[in-house]
Amino acid sequence: MSRSTWSKVEEFAVRLPSGESSTTVTANGNQQVEVIVDIKVVDANGYPVQLTEFDINHLNLIDSNKSDRFVYDWSFRKSAKPNNNPVSPATAVSGAGPLSGVQSFSFWVSTVVAEPVSIGASILMPDESLVTTITDPFSSHVSCRGTAPISYTVADVNFVYENTSNSKPFADGVTMDQDNYYLTLKNGNPIVSVEWNYGVLNMFALYNEPIRCVQQFAWPLDSAEKQTITYQSATATDSYEIKVNNRAGTVCFTRMSIKDTANPSVETFEYPVTFRIIDDQGNYGDFTASSSGDFNNIKLSDYPQS
Repeated sequence: MSRSTWSKVEEFAVRLPSGESSTTVTANGNQQVEVIVDIKVVDANGYPVQLTEFDINHLNLIDSNKSDRFVYDWSFRKSAKPNNNPVSPATAVSGAGPLSGVQSFSFWVSTVVAEPVSIGASILMPDESLVTTITDPFSSHVSCRGTAPISYTVADVNFVYENTSNSKPFADGVTMDQDNYYLTLKNGNPIVSVEWNYGVLNMFALYNEPIRCVQQFAWPLDSAEKQTITYQSATATDSYEIKVNNRAGTVCFTRMSIKDTANPSVETFEYPVTFRIIDDQGNYGDFTASSSGDFNNIKLSDYPQS
């Protein structure tokens, strides 16, 4: 990677997209907040120069109080490409070059500690000296405080039963009853991700007896809202279209109770499904969904923490 020919940092500032001077981030290592670095470098004649890949690799966020890069408790990653159409930063120093020449780079900051930090930036110059935003002429930083994360349990969620739909009798006399269960967070945060750890998707429980069949399903967030339930009776294959995943930020489970007075199947199994939900702040909780009440219901329980 080649070095560029610039010789001076003319503008150098750190800011938040909101324009505020401080922000918070949940201290769970998952949530990230954006910090933007605006920088303008010029050559010996005062003309703006674009940073090379080498230069960008040596543009970093630093702890303004310790004059050093973050280690251990705080971390960051850069966006792959710079935004070369930045909003004019109020803290930037006016440049003398013929063009604005300001480049803006996004960094995504996360932490695992509930503590504050003052964030500045540094860059390695072609002569190997280090320029920072800690002191004049730039003196630019933003404050970020890590806040204690939430570890969700059953007490923090809603697990709501709904008598969703009932089919008309099929030609062979079979009828299907659909109950959905919706998992949401009591604090109103949307669930944005689900990690399925153990169990079988989509059907995690099946129960058969001479007069009925029960099927239980867990639906990934990206499952289609319309699903087709299939049941094989002694004389026909019956298909019933159901709705699932029809509420944003919600995990959906389904219990299908299929009435068949001549049910030919005897297969029964249960593989309780263990999963982790993650909200839009990076908080998470671990749960298990399993059957209850002679397979007629779905229950939710906390998954034991290791």
